[in-house]
Amino acid sequence: MTQSNLVLSAEGTEQVATLTASTVRYEFAHATSKLTSLKYRIVKDGTEQLKLDKLGADGRTVAVRVNAGDRIGIQLGADTKPMFRRQVLYEIVADSGVNIVKISERRGKVDLNAWNDDAVGKHAFKVAPDKAGQWQGQLWGDTWALFSPKYTALEAASILEDVGASDEWIALISRVYEDDLDDAGELQYAQLRGTLTGVKRLRIEMVPDDPTTIFWEASAFNNCRENIRGVYMSADPPATVPLIEYIGRVSPLCYYAAFKAAVDARIDEVHLSSGWRPMIGSVLHRVGVGLDVNYLLDDGLKMDRVAMSSQNAQDRYRKHVQIDELESMTSRTPEQNEKLAQLRAQVASLEEKSLVTAYRTMLKQSPHIRQLFAPWFMRATNPNVEDRTGDMNRGQSRNEQIHNDHLHITANDPEIY
Repeated sequence: MTQSNLVLSAEGTEQVATLTASTVRYEFAHATSKLTSLKYRIVKDGTEQLKLDKLGADGRTVAVRVNAGDRIGIQLGADTKPMFRRQVLYEIVADSGVNIVKISERRGKVDLNAWNDDAVGKHAFKVAPDKAGQWQGQLWGDTWALFSPKYTALEAASILEDVGASDEWIALISRVYEDDLDDAGELQYAQLRGTLTGVKRLRIEMVPDDPTTIFWEASAFNNCRENIRGVYMSADPPATVPLIEYIGRVSPLCYYAAFKAAVDARIDEVHLSSGWRPMIGSVLHRVGVGLDVNYLLDDGLKMDRVAMSSQNAQDRYRKHVQIDELESMTSRTPEQNEKLAQLRAQVASLEEKSLVTAYRTMLKQSPHIRQLFAPWFMRATNPNVEDRTGDMNRGQSRNEQIHNDHLHITANDPEIY
């Protein structure tokens, strides 16, 4: 199909430019189920926006109508945020007709000898020279790093200023992005859990007589180390990537909400077991709006580890349903009162630990939190509501089972998720 547009030549005379209609369709394979709600932005000639949307739950294809010869690419994830938009990926020059760009997820590290822009998604490449309209691209951990911006301290400060954070908090969170973190292998911290508590720590002294320390656990970086070779730091990427390359890809809204809630709840230690990670779990961690907390400490003595088996979660939920039914009765028999007392006693040992409740309560009140998933309660939207039996982690769905041993925090950044 062709169409004609009148244009003016340099001399001012009318000429006819013939355009051939074309379609560019990006198809995501393998990782599709984990890319639900991944934002994408299709662009022409590097900057002109043709489409801005999210992948649907069942969607593996995004398409746009263009003209043959147009230079078309796609921006993904956090890089669609207006303050970024730096990396155009899987770019092609459209052939006439239908162009299919198949993007396949690849786990592990790009072979060092194969390292180039095409290998990690800067461009798509023809399946074969004689195959018009057939393209392919690869989605590696390094590709995720490419379109998951590492925030600078100035960018973090700008975001936090926009949400009304105090100067003190802006300065504190900026330290994260300046890599002003301490190593966390000192003996006094190792004694608290019998092993090294983490590889990095940040001490917050906003309440002088009750400071809070944030630890980044070593395990938080496993997926990054397994799937990233160099994060585009140089043409010849180093074997060891500084941890700030991973820590700095988490949204400052995530750190701000998580750290402030800990200070407000007077928690001595918060241990982060996962942040930005490219190749495992939902899109939340992959785009930098997710944090996992697996350990809380209060007063240097009382340890409260977040953990709950699926069996206990199911038992707790069933008993609470019975409790709700009995409590809703306008009158109860002596036998029913006895049953109610028994149920309450039975669930007491299965209830959320007080330290976790204190922390989660503060998180719920933050306008910068969108989701909270924990061993005891799950809230996918609007977490700032009273805890209800219907919101309990029942240990049944895959998402409930995944969150049986840690607290997941999703930051509220509509420009990313």
